[in-house]
Amino acid sequence: MSDDPGLKLVTAVTASVVVTLLVLVLAWRPPAPRTVTTPETEVSQTATPAFGPGELTIARTATTLTLTGRTDARTRELLVDAAQRVHPELTVQADALTVDPAAALLNWQDGLLGPLARLRTLPAYTLTLATPIRIETTLSSDQGRAGWVDYLSRFATGEPLTVDSSGIAIDPLAMMQPADPDLLFVWRPDYAPSSSALPPAAQAELATISELLRREPGLIRIIGHTDELADAGASKSLSGERAEAIRTMLRRAGLPGERLISMGRGQDLPLVGAAEPDAARLNRRIEFAR
Repeated sequence: MSDDPGLKLVTAVTASVVVTLLVLVLAWRPPAPRTVTTPETEVSQTATPAFGPGELTIARTATTLTLTGRTDARTRELLVDAAQRVHPELTVQADALTVDPAAALLNWQDGLLGPLARLRTLPAYTLTLATPIRIETTLSSDQGRAGWVDYLSRFATGEPLTVDSSGIAIDPLAMMQPADPDLLFVWRPDYAPSSSALPPAAQAELATISELLRREPGLIRIIGHTDELADAGASKSLSGERAEAIRTMLRRAGLPGERLISMGRGQDLPLVGAAEPDAARLNRRIEFAR
Protein backbone atom coordinates (compact mmCIF):
# COMPACT_ATOMS: atom_id res chain seq x y z
CA MET A 1 0.00 0.00 0.00
CA SER A 2 1.26 3.55 -0.76
CA ASP A 3 2.55 5.66 2.14
CA ASP A 4 1.48 8.93 0.43
CA PRO A 5 0.45 11.33 3.22
CA GLY A 6 -2.12 13.04 0.97
CA LEU A 7 -3.88 9.76 0.25
CA LYS A 8 -3.96 8.91 3.93
CA LEU A 9 -5.56 12.31 4.68
CA VAL A 10 -8.24 11.88 1.99
CA THR A 11 -9.02 8.36 3.27
CA ALA A 12 -9.32 9.56 6.86
CA VAL A 13 -11.61 12.46 5.94
CA THR A 14 -13.79 10.21 3.77
CA ALA A 15 -14.11 7.64 6.55
CA SER A 16 -15.01 10.37 9.06
CA VAL A 17 -17.73 11.77 6.76
CA VAL A 18 -19.19 8.28 6.18
CA VAL A 19 -19.29 7.54 9.92
CA THR A 20 -20.92 10.91 10.66
CA LEU A 21 -23.61 10.38 8.00
CA LEU A 22 -24.28 6.86 9.33
CA VAL A 23 -24.74 8.19 12.87
CA LEU A 24 -27.12 10.91 11.64
CA VAL A 25 -29.19 8.41 9.63
CA LEU A 26 -29.53 6.04 12.59
CA ALA A 27 -30.44 8.86 14.98
CA TRP A 28 -33.03 10.49 12.68
CA ARG A 29 -36.69 10.38 13.72
CA PRO A 30 -39.59 11.76 11.71
CA PRO A 31 -40.79 15.07 13.15
CA ALA A 32 -44.03 15.04 15.17
CA PRO A 33 -46.99 16.20 13.07
CA ARG A 34 -47.78 19.84 13.63
CA THR A 35 -51.31 20.88 14.53
CA VAL A 36 -52.28 23.72 12.25
CA THR A 37 -55.42 25.63 13.10
CA THR A 38 -57.17 26.61 9.91
CA PRO A 39 -60.26 28.78 9.52
CA GLU A 40 -62.21 25.61 8.71
CA THR A 41 -61.08 24.03 11.98
CA GLU A 42 -62.12 27.12 13.91
CA VAL A 43 -65.56 27.11 12.29
CA SER A 44 -66.01 23.43 13.09
CA GLN A 45 -65.04 23.96 16.73
CA THR A 46 -67.45 26.86 17.01
CA ALA A 47 -70.30 24.97 15.35
CA THR A 48 -70.05 21.95 17.64
CA PRO A 49 -69.00 23.18 21.07
CA ALA A 50 -68.90 20.99 24.14
CA PHE A 51 -72.28 20.92 25.87
CA GLY A 52 -72.81 23.62 28.44
CA PRO A 53 -75.94 24.10 30.54
CA GLY A 54 -76.29 27.69 29.39
CA GLU A 55 -78.25 28.49 32.55
CA LEU A 56 -81.40 28.19 30.44
CA THR A 57 -84.84 27.52 31.90
CA ILE A 58 -88.00 27.06 29.84
CA ALA A 59 -91.29 27.19 31.75
CA ARG A 60 -94.77 26.74 30.33
CA THR A 61 -98.14 27.56 31.83
CA ALA A 62 -101.56 27.52 30.20
CA THR A 63 -101.01 30.96 28.70
CA THR A 64 -97.29 31.76 28.71
CA LEU A 65 -93.89 30.36 27.80
CA THR A 66 -91.08 31.94 29.80
CA LEU A 67 -87.38 31.79 28.88
CA THR A 68 -84.79 32.73 31.48
CA GLY A 69 -81.02 32.43 31.70
CA ARG A 70 -77.93 33.55 29.81
CA THR A 71 -76.96 32.94 26.20
CA ASP A 72 -75.18 34.59 23.30
CA ALA A 73 -77.08 37.15 21.23
CA ARG A 74 -77.78 35.00 18.17
CA THR A 75 -78.95 32.00 20.18
CA ARG A 76 -81.26 34.26 22.17
CA GLU A 77 -82.77 35.62 18.96
CA LEU A 78 -83.28 32.14 17.52
CA LEU A 79 -84.69 30.73 20.78
CA VAL A 80 -87.29 33.48 21.01
CA ASP A 81 -88.25 33.04 17.36
CA ALA A 82 -88.43 29.25 17.74
CA ALA A 83 -90.61 29.57 20.87
CA GLN A 84 -93.00 31.93 19.09
CA ARG A 85 -93.27 29.64 16.08
CA VAL A 86 -93.72 26.41 18.05
CA HIS A 87 -96.19 28.03 20.48
CA PRO A 88 -98.08 30.75 18.58
CA GLU A 89 -100.97 30.36 21.03
CA LEU A 90 -98.81 31.37 24.02
CA THR A 91 -97.33 34.67 25.12
CA VAL A 92 -93.53 34.28 25.01
CA GLN A 93 -91.72 36.13 27.79
CA ALA A 94 -87.97 36.44 27.34
CA ASP A 95 -86.97 39.65 29.14
CA ALA A 96 -84.95 37.60 31.66
CA LEU A 97 -83.08 35.76 28.90
CA THR A 98 -80.01 37.96 29.02
CA VAL A 99 -77.16 38.18 26.52
CA ASP A 100 -73.74 37.14 27.74
CA PRO A 101 -71.01 36.48 25.15
CA ALA A 102 -69.24 34.24 27.68
CA ALA A 103 -72.30 32.02 28.24
CA ALA A 104 -71.97 28.35 27.36
CA LEU A 105 -73.23 27.63 23.84
CA LEU A 106 -76.18 25.29 23.57
CA ASN A 107 -75.43 22.22 21.48
CA TRP A 108 -78.73 20.37 21.30
CA GLN A 109 -78.70 17.04 19.52
CA ASP A 110 -82.38 17.58 18.78
CA GLY A 111 -81.96 21.07 17.36
CA LEU A 112 -83.62 24.20 18.74
CA LEU A 113 -87.13 23.31 17.61
CA GLY A 114 -87.08 19.63 18.61
CA PRO A 115 -87.24 19.98 22.43
CA LEU A 116 -89.87 22.73 22.21
CA ALA A 117 -91.99 20.64 19.84
CA ARG A 118 -91.81 17.56 22.08
CA LEU A 119 -92.43 19.53 25.27
CA ARG A 120 -95.52 20.98 23.61
CA THR A 121 -97.26 17.70 24.51
CA LEU A 122 -97.06 18.68 28.23
CA PRO A 123 -99.73 21.15 29.44
CA ALA A 124 -97.30 22.66 31.97
CA TYR A 125 -93.62 22.09 32.70
CA THR A 126 -90.36 23.66 33.75
CA LEU A 127 -87.17 22.48 32.07
CA THR A 128 -83.87 23.69 33.50
CA LEU A 129 -80.68 23.02 31.58
CA ALA A 130 -78.18 22.70 34.38
CA THR A 131 -76.10 19.95 35.94
CA PRO A 132 -78.12 17.82 36.19
CA ILE A 133 -80.93 18.68 33.76
CA ARG A 134 -84.14 19.12 35.76
CA ILE A 135 -87.75 18.78 34.63
CA GLU A 136 -90.86 19.50 36.69
CA THR A 137 -94.24 18.39 35.36
CA THR A 138 -97.09 15.93 35.95
CA LEU A 139 -97.37 12.71 33.94
CA SER A 140 -99.91 9.91 33.99
CA SER A 141 -97.55 6.96 34.47
CA ASP A 142 -94.09 5.84 35.53
CA GLN A 143 -93.61 4.66 31.95
CA GLY A 144 -94.11 8.23 30.76
CA ARG A 145 -91.59 9.42 33.35
CA ALA A 146 -89.02 6.88 32.11
CA GLY A 147 -89.56 7.98 28.51
CA TRP A 148 -89.01 11.65 29.31
CA VAL A 149 -85.92 10.94 31.41
CA ASP A 150 -84.46 8.90 28.54
CA TYR A 151 -85.17 11.63 25.99
CA LEU A 152 -83.87 14.48 28.13
CA SER A 153 -80.74 12.54 29.05
CA ARG A 154 -79.79 12.35 25.37
CA PHE A 155 -81.25 15.40 23.64
CA ALA A 156 -78.39 17.73 24.47
CA THR A 157 -75.38 15.99 22.92
CA GLY A 158 -76.43 12.44 22.16
CA GLU A 159 -74.48 11.25 25.20
CA PRO A 160 -76.33 10.23 28.39
CA LEU A 161 -76.61 13.07 30.90
CA THR A 162 -77.98 13.06 34.42
CA VAL A 163 -81.64 14.08 34.71
CA ASP A 164 -83.26 15.11 37.99
CA SER A 165 -86.83 13.83 37.64
CA SER A 166 -87.78 14.29 41.30
CA GLY A 167 -90.09 17.10 40.21
CA ILE A 168 -92.21 14.80 38.03
CA ALA A 169 -95.47 13.99 39.78
CA ILE A 170 -97.49 10.93 38.75
CA ASP A 171 -101.25 11.34 38.42
CA PRO A 172 -103.11 8.58 36.51
CA LEU A 173 -105.67 11.18 35.42
CA ALA A 174 -103.10 13.63 34.09
CA MET A 175 -103.81 14.78 30.55
CA MET A 176 -101.32 15.13 27.70
CA GLN A 177 -101.79 17.71 25.00
CA PRO A 178 -102.93 16.17 21.68
CA ALA A 179 -99.81 17.43 19.88
CA ASP A 180 -97.70 15.71 17.24
CA PRO A 181 -94.06 15.81 18.47
CA ASP A 182 -92.88 15.41 14.85
CA LEU A 183 -94.58 18.68 13.91
CA LEU A 184 -92.00 21.42 14.40
CA PHE A 185 -94.14 24.47 13.65
CA VAL A 186 -96.90 25.89 11.45
CA TRP A 187 -96.39 28.86 9.12
CA ARG A 188 -99.22 30.90 7.60
CA PRO A 189 -97.98 33.04 4.70
CA ASP A 190 -100.75 35.31 3.40
CA TYR A 191 -100.91 33.79 -0.09
CA ALA A 192 -102.93 35.39 -2.84
CA PRO A 193 -105.80 33.14 -4.02
CA SER A 194 -104.66 30.34 -6.36
CA SER A 195 -101.03 31.55 -6.14
CA SER A 196 -97.93 29.65 -5.02
CA ALA A 197 -95.77 32.80 -4.95
CA LEU A 198 -94.52 33.55 -1.46
CA PRO A 199 -95.68 37.04 -0.41
CA PRO A 200 -92.91 39.62 0.26
CA ALA A 201 -93.68 39.75 3.99
CA ALA A 202 -93.22 35.98 4.23
CA GLN A 203 -90.02 36.09 2.17
CA ALA A 204 -88.52 38.33 4.85
CA GLU A 205 -89.12 35.58 7.43
CA LEU A 206 -87.50 32.89 5.34
CA ALA A 207 -83.92 33.69 6.41
CA THR A 208 -84.68 33.00 10.07
CA ILE A 209 -86.74 29.92 9.22
CA SER A 210 -83.91 28.52 7.11
CA GLU A 211 -81.43 29.01 9.97
CA LEU A 212 -83.74 27.26 12.43
CA LEU A 213 -84.25 24.33 10.04
CA ARG A 214 -80.50 24.14 9.33
CA ARG A 215 -80.00 23.31 13.02
CA GLU A 216 -82.49 20.44 12.91
CA PRO A 217 -81.15 16.92 12.37
CA GLY A 218 -82.45 14.56 9.69
CA LEU A 219 -85.17 15.04 7.11
CA ILE A 220 -87.56 17.99 7.13
CA ARG A 221 -91.01 17.64 5.57
CA ILE A 222 -92.61 20.75 4.07
CA ILE A 223 -96.36 20.12 3.96
CA GLY A 224 -98.82 22.41 2.21
CA HIS A 225 -102.48 22.71 3.29
CA THR A 226 -105.34 24.75 1.85
CA ASP A 227 -108.84 25.82 2.87
CA GLU A 228 -112.05 24.27 1.54
CA LEU A 229 -113.05 27.16 -0.71
CA ALA A 230 -111.93 25.57 -3.99
CA ASP A 231 -112.16 22.24 -5.81
CA ALA A 232 -110.42 19.46 -3.88
CA GLY A 233 -108.20 18.43 -6.82
CA ALA A 234 -107.11 21.98 -7.56
CA SER A 235 -106.46 22.57 -3.85
CA LYS A 236 -104.19 19.57 -3.62
CA SER A 237 -102.15 20.67 -6.64
CA LEU A 238 -101.88 24.21 -5.27
CA SER A 239 -100.73 23.02 -1.83
CA GLY A 240 -98.02 20.89 -3.44
CA GLU A 241 -96.84 23.80 -5.59
CA ARG A 242 -96.61 26.05 -2.53
CA ALA A 243 -94.61 23.48 -0.58
CA GLU A 244 -92.25 22.84 -3.49
CA ALA A 245 -91.70 26.59 -4.00
CA ILE A 246 -90.63 26.90 -0.36
CA ARG A 247 -88.36 23.86 -0.72
CA THR A 248 -86.68 25.55 -3.69
CA MET A 249 -86.15 28.77 -1.75
CA LEU A 250 -84.70 26.89 1.23
CA ARG A 251 -82.28 25.10 -1.10
CA ARG A 252 -81.18 28.47 -2.47
CA ALA A 253 -80.66 29.58 1.14
CA GLY A 254 -78.16 26.74 1.57
CA LEU A 255 -80.14 23.81 2.99
CA PRO A 256 -79.22 20.48 1.36
CA GLY A 257 -81.94 19.40 -1.05
CA GLU A 258 -81.72 15.78 0.08
CA ARG A 259 -82.87 16.83 3.56
CA LEU A 260 -86.04 18.53 2.28
CA ILE A 261 -89.24 16.75 1.21
CA SER A 262 -92.24 18.71 -0.08
CA MET A 263 -95.79 17.43 -0.25
CA GLY A 264 -99.31 18.81 -0.66
CA ARG A 265 -102.30 17.68 1.39
CA GLY A 266 -104.81 20.13 -0.04
CA GLN A 267 -107.92 20.40 2.12
CA ASP A 268 -107.71 16.81 3.47
CA LEU A 269 -106.46 17.69 6.98
CA PRO A 270 -108.16 20.87 8.21
CA LEU A 271 -107.23 22.12 11.69
CA VAL A 272 -110.73 23.47 12.29
CA GLY A 273 -114.12 22.83 10.73
CA ALA A 274 -115.35 25.04 7.90
CA ALA A 275 -118.09 26.48 10.16
CA GLU A 276 -115.58 27.72 12.75
CA PRO A 277 -114.65 31.43 12.82
CA ASP A 278 -111.68 32.29 10.60
CA ALA A 279 -111.53 28.66 9.42
CA ALA A 280 -110.17 29.42 5.95
CA ARG A 281 -107.20 31.42 7.26
CA LEU A 282 -106.37 28.86 9.96
CA ASN A 283 -106.49 25.93 7.53
CA ARG A 284 -104.31 27.64 4.89
CA ARG A 285 -100.86 26.82 6.20
CA ILE A 286 -97.41 25.35 5.68
CA GLU A 287 -96.22 22.78 8.22
CA PHE A 288 -92.60 21.91 8.90
CA ALA A 289 -92.25 18.42 10.39
CA ARG A 290 -89.74 15.66 10.97
